[in-house]
Amino acid sequence: MWCGDTFALNLKSSQWVIRLVQVNLNYCHRCGDHLSTRRIEGRQRWWCQSCESPIYSNPKPCAGVFVIKDHHVLLIKRTRPPGVGTWSVPAGYLEVDEPPQVAAVRELREETNVSASQTDLSLLDTQFVTHPDGTTVIVIIYYISYSNTSGIISSGDDAAAATFFSQTAIESGEVTIESGYQSIALKAIDKFEWGCYFCGGVAATSMGTLLCQNDILAVGYLN
Repeated sequence: MWCGDTFALNLKSSQWVIRLVQVNLNYCHRCGDHLSTRRIEGRQRWWCQSCESPIYSNPKPCAGVFVIKDHHVLLIKRTRPPGVGTWSVPAGYLEVDEPPQVAAVRELREETNVSASQTDLSLLDTQFVTHPDGTTVIVIIYYISYSNTSGIISSGDDAAAATFFSQTAIESGEVTIESGYQSIALKAIDKFEWGCYFCGGVAATSMGTLLCQNDILAVGYLN
């Protein structure tokens, strides 16, 4: 399930779709009473007089992960709004009992058939996204080395395709990336390659010794 989707319920035919989007609220989800509005904390918010409580509208949390291999990043081709036909990070909504790392590896497996351990993920960035229907999401984005994954790449769930793209293809615009994600995909490649420059060895400098394991850099000064 991709984090950009509005919820859709198909009735007998794909031509008949009910979509639940961010619209004006009429009733309280707790007690069913009519809602009014009230200015709270500097914002106009929906208010339930019966519950004496505001109804907050918050961004939905999502998580995804970039898989990196030799200056290439694994992307999926979107089949649902927003950005149908564009390429993006494998990602989706968090389940109610899921930490973001768990959701990220689950979405990766569902959309690309690639499996990974949450302990091998490194935090890359967060992205605040506003969709055309007015809904907002917060995407927590990780990255991981392809060498730390398993499985044969194959698109699934709501991904039409899954494949690696080079840093050059992304920078040149050869591949159409979902709006807002081009710079993050490039950041994933750059950060991973920079970390691996030192990984697996020791580099001596005039300052001391640089030790790197995964993407953690430590400096030990020489006496």
